[in-house]
Parts: sequence; structure tokens; C-alpha cells
Amino acid sequence: MLHIAHCLPHLGVRVGQVQAIFALPPKSIPLLFPPTVRIPTHLAYVEWFTPFPSAPDRNSGLYKLSRSLHGGDTVASIVSVSDIERSVHLIPRFGVMVP
Repeated sequence: MLHIAHCLPHLGVRVGQVQAIFALPPKSIPLLFPPTVRIPTHLAYVEWFTPFPSAPDRNSGLYKLSRSLHGGDTVASIVSVSDIERSVHLIPRFGVMVP
């Protein structure tokens, strides 16, 4: 799975996990969108992580993120692949026992 940093001018950089990359069939675009809307060729379904905290963890020097939830559901969206900035590495935080 690819973790990405996505940049929105008004929100800053956010980490998400790309679950799927896809394109809409050309025949369906006029049925779903008005002719004035330009649809990107390639889209990505992304599940988001929480925004970066204002400062890194004082012990590790790393930023702690977790999956972003709203009412218990994963926060996700569809974005243009061209809006994906770069890949990032996430390190899991293991508890007392590692599965």
C-alpha cells in the first residue's frame, strides 16, 4: 500500500493511504458531470490520516499520526492522481506485544 502526501493550498500537506487508482469510463462522464467540469484522467481513492501536529513527539522527534475517523468511519476522498505530492514512510507504533 502506498502512503502519500497530498497538498491542498488551503489545508496544507496531509498523509493518506491510496487504496485504488482508477479512471472513469468516457461514456459515463457526461452522465455524471456537467460539460463545464473537467474531470482528471486518473483518480485515486484515498483514506486519510490525521493532520500533522504542531510539533513532533519530544522523545522520538517524529510526528505521530493515526487514521482519521468521523463518527467511527474512515475519512476518505477521491482526488486527482496529479495532486499527489510524494510517497512517505510510516512506522507503526507497536504495543507491548508485536503480532
